[in-house]
Amino acid sequence: MNNAVVVGPFVLPYALLLMFVAVASSLYVGKHSGRKTDIEVETVLWKTLLVGLIVARLAFVWEFRSAYLASPLDILDIRDGGWTATAGFVGAWLFALSQHRRLPTLRKPLQSALITGSVIWLVGTVALSVRPDTGQELPALGFESLEGRSPAPVTLHRDGGERRS
Repeated sequence: MNNAVVVGPFVLPYALLLMFVAVASSLYVGKHSGRKTDIEVETVLWKTLLVGLIVARLAFVWEFRSAYLASPLDILDIRDGGWTATAGFVGAWLFALSQHRRLPTLRKPLQSALITGSVIWLVGTVALSVRPDTGQELPALGFESLEGRSPAPVTLHRDGGERRS
């Protein structure tokens, strides 16, 4: 089982789709719980998402700082997929808690939104990490040597090992 959904030229990793679902659910719950009390919480939720993304990127850059010090402009190139999700999650929560204390009127809708998004993200992350291994092996391959002799087929395994038949 691969780790992404392929739609035409787009490859969307399950972890990214999970984040989209968690953010969308959080925004939906925040909007509807805020609507009951006539409070707009979406602005704080978008800021929380932005803080989480920045923290996730900075944590990744820090982890691989030697590579980024050689070429500092690569820090801005987010196409490398460099994000540390756990750091972003913690950063977003810390920012949200600061807003929670600073703006008491936002407490209930903000709590509802954050708990919803967090539960979806955590459950999805656990589900993605415990997916069963399919156990499929690659087919046996036989190649001709440069001298024209045909060796015995070699079976490749997922762990990087090989067995000769």
